[in-house]
Amino acid sequence: MNIYSRITLASSLLLFCSASVYAAPLPVNEDQTLEPVFLASSDNSSDGSQQPEAIQPSQTSGGPQLTVGATKIGIPLDRVGSFATVITKNQIRQMQVTSLTDVLRRVPGVDVAQNGGLGQTAGIFIRGMNSEHTLVLVDGIEVNDPISTNRGFFFPDQISLDSVDRIEILRGPQSQLYGSDAMAGVINIVTDPGSGKPTAYIRSQGGSYGTIQNDVDLRGGLADDKVRFTLHAMQQRTAGFSSASSRYGNRERDPFHNLALSNQLVYQPFRNVALNFISRYSDSKTSLDNYGGYGGDDPNYTLRNRMLLLGGRSRISLKDGRFEQIARFSVNKQWRRAFNFTDSDPFNGGISERSSYNSSLIKIDVQNNYQLNKMNKLMGGVEITNERGDLANRFQSPFGPFVSELGNHTATNVGLYFQDYIKLTDRWFTTAGARWDRYNRFGHATTYRVATSYVIPETGTTFKASYGTGFKAPTLYQLYSSFGNTNLNAEKSRGWDMGVEQKLFKKSLLLGATYYHNYVNNLINTVDIAPFVSQYSNVGNARMVGSEVYSTWTPRRWLTARGSYTATYARDLDSHEQLLRRPRHKMSFNVNIQPTQKFNINLDITHFSSRRDNDFFTFPATRVTLNPYTLINLALSYKLSGNCTIFGRLVNLLDMPYENVKGYGSPRLSAYGGLQIGI
Repeated sequence: MNIYSRITLASSLLLFCSASVYAAPLPVNEDQTLEPVFLASSDNSSDGSQQPEAIQPSQTSGGPQLTVGATKIGIPLDRVGSFATVITKNQIRQMQVTSLTDVLRRVPGVDVAQNGGLGQTAGIFIRGMNSEHTLVLVDGIEVNDPISTNRGFFFPDQISLDSVDRIEILRGPQSQLYGSDAMAGVINIVTDPGSGKPTAYIRSQGGSYGTIQNDVDLRGGLADDKVRFTLHAMQQRTAGFSSASSRYGNRERDPFHNLALSNQLVYQPFRNVALNFISRYSDSKTSLDNYGGYGGDDPNYTLRNRMLLLGGRSRISLKDGRFEQIARFSVNKQWRRAFNFTDSDPFNGGISERSSYNSSLIKIDVQNNYQLNKMNKLMGGVEITNERGDLANRFQSPFGPFVSELGNHTATNVGLYFQDYIKLTDRWFTTAGARWDRYNRFGHATTYRVATSYVIPETGTTFKASYGTGFKAPTLYQLYSSFGNTNLNAEKSRGWDMGVEQKLFKKSLLLGATYYHNYVNNLINTVDIAPFVSQYSNVGNARMVGSEVYSTWTPRRWLTARGSYTATYARDLDSHEQLLRRPRHKMSFNVNIQPTQKFNINLDITHFSSRRDNDFFTFPATRVTLNPYTLINLALSYKLSGNCTIFGRLVNLLDMPYENVKGYGSPRLSAYGGLQIGI
């Protein structure tokens, strides 16, 4: 039995045993917060009611905002040296956004570039870094796809937001806790496990582009909340618009259909023992175009995408709560099928494609927390990951056939991580940790991170700073595809940030500013090794610097206004050119008004400066500058009765044509509305 088999067996036994241990009751205090999945939801309303709250990057007006993603132990954000934004369920409902991409576009330091409308591929850029450098988690389950070219997460519209309790966006290197794929940051999506009296609602909405979405939700608690559950189903379909953009003469619509099912079950037989089971399934069908721009339409190019997430989690406490063990087991399986049949279009005649992609990601994580003394809380664990994938791509064009195949390959990683949360004084909090990863396919990597926060309660001032390193392991595709190179090394990064937050006027106003600097080397790109022959190699270097300024003002309980400005300078150090699809400047403003308990108004304005992209209609491709644009959205809701709410929104009020990817379309002025009925 090899070392990986032994560790896997040992971790499985720990996972099994931890589910059945009973110990002394766990005392509750601010430094021993359970994982969010075991916390009572911050918003358990199911009747559509919306309570106004401050929307701040680091906390809400309801008290210290707890976060697990930044430290894996759940502490208030003003004690975390990392810079993070928490978007709550109330904020999502107030803005009435239905897509994860729409949420992320409003976050300081984050941008999204999507190849068209709903269901199309999207790149998520945190602080100017590549989209594959962001790790996305749903209830702790990694959703990045092992068989994608860069092992990124490119289909955010598969995730239903209606069951989400909050979204944590961590900016800066996070490999010390999460290993590969977290060089730029982590997006941690947490769903609500339900509690209290069982409630249910039906939510139906529709509008422009033939869009219809129906949600059914049932959640609550039984036996004095010893059993908590959530069941959610969502069906979404839209006729869409041409992804290749109507401004280039493309008229064929690209519809998107999506079915998403999710459930969460928490069983807490004792106060210090909790068991959790999570499952998610999505099945989507998207119509694609061959490319963006003139002649890009393709009436019979479709993508079928299915994703299954399964997760189990146990948590126990011993020694009067000083010791805590959290064991996790998760499975991520994804299937994709692309079909493009030959048609008579003059631009695309003779082009056909038939592709299949299959991947699985199995992960075991055993984490141990120990309160050493009043000053130190230690955390350490072992994480074992096995990823597997295969693909077959058969492409036919007038220039001849092209076949790309990747047999069934696997990669196994063992990661050991350690962290010390240090309460130096009642004002000064620091986390310091390191991680060691060993891959059976390319080697090992060591990362570390230090983050500190200093709070001055008399003036309402918080200083934050962090420094950390990150890495990105070569993907299965980069190692074993027809362009693969088994001699690849990991991409590496180092980054630091520092900033200050200031509360004024009895904490009704928050002002914050951050400066960051990231450097990445060993970037993996394709290079020509012979005429018409390319291979992956470690050849890239890049630097990203920028600043984030944000504010939130809550002068009255019924009024919240927030604004942010992000400056991003991301440059390729080899070509000395700006990295593609990252706007240098982004500004956002959001105001939420609730004049009565029944009526809510939300106005959202986001401005994006120009960005660089490639124009592939020239050979070789030339760089172009995409125009700046401003999006204004307005959302209204009115509570007709205790269990009935009507709502509606207008998107892109200025009817502004814009591109965030050269040649691809975007929604114009559109309207949506719906009804939610509680049962």
